[in-house]
Amino acid sequence: VAADGFKMDEVFFKSVLPAQESLVLEDTSLAMPAEENIISPTKVNSYEKSLRVHQQVQLTLARRGKRAASNGKAFVLGYLSLSVIIYLFRIGGRGFSHFFKVCSTVQPFRKTYKTERIKHSATETGAVEGIETSFKKRTLIFFNVFLWVMYFFNLCCLPLHRKLESKAPELTLERAVNLLTQDNEDTLICAASLIQNQCFNSADAKKMVFYLHGIVKLLPLLQNDNEEVQRAAAGALRNIVFQNNENKMEVKENGGVGTILDVLKSSRDVETRRQLTGLLWNLSSHDLLKEHLSREALPVLTKTVLVPSSGLSEGENPKDELLADSEVFHNATGCLRNVSSAGPDGRKAMRECENLIDSLVYYIRGTIADYKPDDKSTENCVCILHNLSYQIEAELPQKYAKEIHESRQNSAPKAKSPGCFGYRSAKITERQCPLLEEKANPHGIEWLWSAITVRMYLSLMARSLRHFTQEAAIGALQNITAGNGMVTEAIAHTIVQRENGLQQVRKMLQEGESDVKRTAVSLVKNLSRYRELHADIVKQVLPELVGMLPNNDTGSDVPTEVTASLCHILINLSQNETQHVKAILNHGALPKIINISTKDTGYGPTRAGQAACILLHSMWNHSELHGAYKKGGYRKSDFINARTTKAVNSLRD
Repeated sequence: VAADGFKMDEVFFKSVLPAQESLVLEDTSLAMPAEENIISPTKVNSYEKSLRVHQQVQLTLARRGKRAASNGKAFVLGYLSLSVIIYLFRIGGRGFSHFFKVCSTVQPFRKTYKTERIKHSATETGAVEGIETSFKKRTLIFFNVFLWVMYFFNLCCLPLHRKLESKAPELTLERAVNLLTQDNEDTLICAASLIQNQCFNSADAKKMVFYLHGIVKLLPLLQNDNEEVQRAAAGALRNIVFQNNENKMEVKENGGVGTILDVLKSSRDVETRRQLTGLLWNLSSHDLLKEHLSREALPVLTKTVLVPSSGLSEGENPKDELLADSEVFHNATGCLRNVSSAGPDGRKAMRECENLIDSLVYYIRGTIADYKPDDKSTENCVCILHNLSYQIEAELPQKYAKEIHESRQNSAPKAKSPGCFGYRSAKITERQCPLLEEKANPHGIEWLWSAITVRMYLSLMARSLRHFTQEAAIGALQNITAGNGMVTEAIAHTIVQRENGLQQVRKMLQEGESDVKRTAVSLVKNLSRYRELHADIVKQVLPELVGMLPNNDTGSDVPTEVTASLCHILINLSQNETQHVKAILNHGALPKIINISTKDTGYGPTRAGQAACILLHSMWNHSELHGAYKKGGYRKSDFINARTTKAVNSLRD
């Protein structure tokens, strides 16, 4: 309750931030150029039979790791090698002589049999030697003639080969799109890879593909039986839709999202799954596609990516565990990070999706346990939870809303409840706040307000060095403490009294970047609504809060909204405890507050100026401190004047 009977409205209490733009990622990834899939343009020319034969030979040699030589050098080397072999053959001695002797005596077998008794005669022997020498000469002549003929044949064919190559058309983007209707798998891979490369950071290429109706031709290739074709098509589409909303909508209008999800469900190829999830991530940055994805993609991404990669069902289905891949998980969580900012319907669908929140929490807790709080996918997971915790109390399912209503009816009407945990007061029973009963294994949406999750956020604030991870963790705490119900109050007490969370908040105020500090101030503003927590706030974070107030004589880059929130915190702290006001005075806040109260936009005081005026009015209500004010050189007119009176009266109206 505010001093002097005026009522503090929501301007001092409500500080829920929406899904922050900084946590909603746009298109973030491209499929890198895949030049290894782009074959020579002559490969895809099919209008001349001779050229097709030549290209097929080239392809066959390439698959074996050998390039067909086009200048005849291979034939020269072959000739030289065979010449050496022939030379060795000519001087090879008795081993070769014996071979040719056997060959030469096969035909006169019967004659040798009839003259067996004179087979060792000189004449017989001389005849045999004469046959061997003759055979050698004929063989040498044959090999030499054959090699020279082949050599000159190659030299004659070389100009024709070059002529055919010169006639082969260059594989342009337009021709590549036209080739997407071919049946040849190698042609499809080549064409899709060229499109992928051309669209890599080229906005004009993406527009050209759209006008050539390339997206309509690429989508069916995702269901091709060949995995390489699927992969090339997915990579091309991933680059085509990157930072191009027109192409994103073209994919949607042609049933592309359903096709992508069907292939993702059936594919076991890791690289294909990486391209498909990267494509979904890029599609998810379009506002008109976020809600569509929240209806279509959540079950598939959860079952085929989140559960296997998070380890949630480890040991239950070994086949699914083979699908685990860090890059696929990162892409999928990047997609869901965008989808989580779609609005109430999108948040509702994600909260109700079986195992989605469980997988995210399980993964984050695993990286914390493994001392990897700066893991890039952890950032995505925390940002999703941050967005899902927005307006959680107002958007709770009917089942949980009913439990809260029953808890309030069963509460003691006169006693001020410090929270819903039985350890703080014998007057508080677990029945009063069943939503926050300590559960060993919360499930689904229950994780969003679980004490286990609160500890998880505080651990990330303590250990992570990633800016967005810090902001998302403290932002999630801010969101779940921004309501007005019993759950919110219980969570606030849990953060401060049970988990000693103000220590981590102070670290964020001291070391965090501007966005992190702003969110930390908003969290403290929520916590300061509960009188039981004021002593802890004053003791642990008041110096940092006062230090953030702009000074008299120096410029300040503190946003007006942050300054207003700081004043709201001090207003709450100064309502009932004189010692808290004295602490504010001792930390040198008064000159800063007076300076802020004088700020005017020309149409009236700024929001921060109005809050400072109300704060000064509240501080003067503690008559025990009037002497201290005068001793410090301050007069009543510094606290009670036309500006402060007008600000207070504006609240009463």
